[in-house]
Amino acid sequence: MTVIKSTARLGRLGLVPDALVLPHWLALTFSLLIFVGLGYAYRSHGIKGVGAISTQVLAIVFVQLSTKLVLQHGFPYPTCIALVHFSLVWLVSSFMTRVDWKRYVVDKEELVKDAAWYGRRILPIAVLQT
Repeated sequence: MTVIKSTARLGRLGLVPDALVLPHWLALTFSLLIFVGLGYAYRSHGIKGVGAISTQVLAIVFVQLSTKLVLQHGFPYPTCIALVHFSLVWLVSSFMTRVDWKRYVVDKEELVKDAAWYGRRILPIAVLQT
């Protein structure tokens, strides 16, 4: 089996924009190596740091692939997807930084203060993104 296969039939169906595609095993191997590299690079941050950066990478990949999929089927609001992504990233990252993991307590004052900062600085970027 060759590393690169021709996908002329899929290209005619409009499923693959390019004429070449990599096999799944190669894509999965590459993805695994990325996460191994992230784990190695962030090992000093502990499991929480590696988990946070890995979750962020997975969220970015998921949003990119889902945006591509829905735009191919005529969804006219890509900004909506970006807004939801930015909002969820803020929510998850705020939760992860505000929780006292030993007692599982959320500092609500810091979360509200953080939400106001997010609304002033990040939300306009999410709304105006094209």
